[in-house]
Amino acid sequence: MARQDLANAIAEDRSAIARDLHDVIAHHVSAIGVHAGAARLGLSAKEVSPVSTALTAVETSSRAALLDLRRLLDFLHDSPAEGARQPGLRDLDQLIQVVSAAGLETNVSVRGTRQELEGSLDIAVYRVVQEMLTNALRHGDGHVDITLRYGTSRITVTAVNPIAASGRLVADSPHRGLEGISSRVGMFNGFVSYGPVHGGADWKISATLSMDGT
Repeated sequence: MARQDLANAIAEDRSAIARDLHDVIAHHVSAIGVHAGAARLGLSAKEVSPVSTALTAVETSSRAALLDLRRLLDFLHDSPAEGARQPGLRDLDQLIQVVSAAGLETNVSVRGTRQELEGSLDIAVYRVVQEMLTNALRHGDGHVDITLRYGTSRITVTAVNPIAASGRLVADSPHRGLEGISSRVGMFNGFVSYGPVHGGADWKISATLSMDGT
């Protein structure tokens, strides 16, 4: 009985979180996309400028964020739509299109023999790449090299990007993105390393995750 009460309480908390995410975050993200679209349409149709490009990127990113949020809401509600799933490495091309539209030139290379990853690991690796791209977009200088290296029992993801002079990391900054990567990687008996390279001109982060639980 106590176990069932606990399960019910957890389900209610998940539903409450899902409602708050929908009512607050989804509303604001939708508004961002709508306003960006309206602003873009207000520009001259023949005008191609950094402003119009940036507004298009905002529209694209907001749509992608809403899609991702709806997936998470479905899983929080324990009612995923038919065929719905968390994104994985098969969605990497779509993710790169989004960050490219936002102005981040991304080069992806694969080393070793590509392997089909187990579900939760596949999701984790995708999220790690996503966070690396977000960090490069926020703190970089418009370009990032991503390498996926498949070993016999481990997969390593590495990102290297130039550090923008105005976006150099401060020693006491929260580094929440890096903490998130470390947390995900730790769940798969992995490890993370990061820091400036090439005399401080580039930033490199590398995450290694176990593919067999060891």
